[in-house]
Amino acid sequence: MSAESDGAGRKLLAIYMVGSDLEEDDYAGSKDLGELIEGYFFLPDPEAVEVVLAFGGANKDGWRGMKFADMQQIIDDAQDWEFGNETGPDAYLYQADGANMGDESSLKLFLDYLRDRYSDFDQRFLTFWDHGNSYRGFGGDTNFNHDDLSMDEIERAFQSSQAGIFDLIGFDACLMASVEVAKVIEPHAEYMIASEELEPGHGWLWSEVIRLYAQEDDIVRAGIGMVDNFVQNVHGSSKYDGRTLSLLDLGQYDELIAALNPVVSAYGEQLLFSDEFSSSLIHGDRQVRAYGEKERNDSRASIDLKHFAELLSENAPDAQVDSNLNELMDAIDEFVVHSAHDGSLPNSFGVAIDAPENTDAKYEAYKVNETWLDFQWAYAELRQGDTAPPELEASAVDVDPQSLLLDPGAPDELAVGTLVAFKDDNLAQVTSLYGFIEPVEGEDYFMVVAEMETYLTDIAGEYFAPAWDQWWFTVEYDPAEETAWIPASFSDYFEEDGQGYWVYTAEIDYAPYGSAYADYAVLTLITDEYMEVVYHDIQTYQYVYSGPDDEEGTVQFDKATWYIEPGDAVQFWNFGFNLDDESLDDWFPASDFITFTHEPFFSLEFLEFSDEFGQLIEYEQAIWAEDISGNASLYGPVPVEQ
Repeated sequence: MSAESDGAGRKLLAIYMVGSDLEEDDYAGSKDLGELIEGYFFLPDPEAVEVVLAFGGANKDGWRGMKFADMQQIIDDAQDWEFGNETGPDAYLYQADGANMGDESSLKLFLDYLRDRYSDFDQRFLTFWDHGNSYRGFGGDTNFNHDDLSMDEIERAFQSSQAGIFDLIGFDACLMASVEVAKVIEPHAEYMIASEELEPGHGWLWSEVIRLYAQEDDIVRAGIGMVDNFVQNVHGSSKYDGRTLSLLDLGQYDELIAALNPVVSAYGEQLLFSDEFSSSLIHGDRQVRAYGEKERNDSRASIDLKHFAELLSENAPDAQVDSNLNELMDAIDEFVVHSAHDGSLPNSFGVAIDAPENTDAKYEAYKVNETWLDFQWAYAELRQGDTAPPELEASAVDVDPQSLLLDPGAPDELAVGTLVAFKDDNLAQVTSLYGFIEPVEGEDYFMVVAEMETYLTDIAGEYFAPAWDQWWFTVEYDPAEETAWIPASFSDYFEEDGQGYWVYTAEIDYAPYGSAYADYAVLTLITDEYMEVVYHDIQTYQYVYSGPDDEEGTVQFDKATWYIEPGDAVQFWNFGFNLDDESLDDWFPASDFITFTHEPFFSLEFLEFSDEFGQLIEYEQAIWAEDISGNASLYGPVPVEQ
């Protein structure tokens, strides 16, 4: 190991980089180390920053186990652009070929190393690099079955190492800007920088991270610069790919929790006994900005805390709760020093909290406190107590939307459509589905072709569903082949610079060029007011299992963002409702794997489907209604005039 480094008048940048499948599949770690080197070379005074890197955790040559390296060793290692393959006694500061970077012992070793050999620095900045999944854990060493660092392990490593207080601790990882993560980091840092949502591209632009850290005297100004830089077009992708980043003042953590507790306590105590409290919560929960959403298993990781408070305040059950909610929003503003997003995630205010419905007992220890946990269980009891699905009270077809008072977010021009009214105190969402009936192994399924937005009227429980004109998303992937239909669903709407944009998502399997296997993935399409696709990206994900008894697993989105390129293969999936037994509802492949010979060309086409005899299949419409308890009703399908 190296001799102790004197930090007087200098800054320390320490990085704990778990390469995982991000390095294996896309060289994401290597790319960021290349950016780090580039930024270091352009520093006016490189000696002012001491860099120490712990890297490994990927099942590839040079990345198995764990190595420590200083900046000169990183530069030397990069000469052949294959990191981790240097030899000789001075190639690295430390090397442990069998180390598991997803184990607390490895993190403790790194923290001990920083404590013992890097003392008296003017500023200290520690960053964790890999996958992130809020309180569910960070990192995933692929040499050890994706073993990650739980929040408990991170906390124990900090406590046992006694490495001191860092000026800034960051997570170049997805979904880590949460109250739960801040709870663990707060005793060990002044500030924290992290993302509420997934981290597109391969994360931060490290040439700018080191430049800002080196050249800004004030750590807050440096952090603000990092936030603003990240939400720009840092890696050459289109601007709307869901980037968020926040700088959090951990010194305000206790005040935040003190403001959160009375709100959560009131809802937890009254939720089961008061319609005012339950209706306020349902209103907030069904509209709140969510992160890490996954349609294929209908889940979300977290929600924006301030947006949640704003929505609860709109229907506050009494004056005291409203006052408490306003105090909570003020505390959030003090806690979040600075936050930004790229425009596609409105109502992202900087800090998230666990989604209220997430009551998996194995994660109870990681929640903010017992008050929040009691609130979640009260919410679970409310949901479990509702076993009745939404009931259709009335419906009408060929309704002119001009005769209705619609939600202010509805477009000015809408086609005539269907008006439906539901009876359900806990109604969460209503969507309009168009598709066709297809037999599968002797069972009739309603196969969804297009899932469209509906609009609330001024009457509670009443929705308007515009008629579908049969134009929907397709993609040209090979000039010699017919275009492929994309079974996309409306997901979100946002505005930027006075322009409206619509977000649609589709479930796919995705195999990038040269890959021997396909990943689960979500394809996102963003359209303008003319339904022209102005942006697309792909976020792959996997199911990570904590052990042999974990049958459901946890969804973990990959950090890298993909864009369809020549040679990539995609298979689209759509949802099918079994018309006789809802327990048999399932996802079905909507296409074979298609291989792109050129970049994708998205368009709208008039969709017609034929049966095995060449006869046009008749479209059907159905209305899907679901309440907060997961009770759902499919009304229809009924034939649509064509």
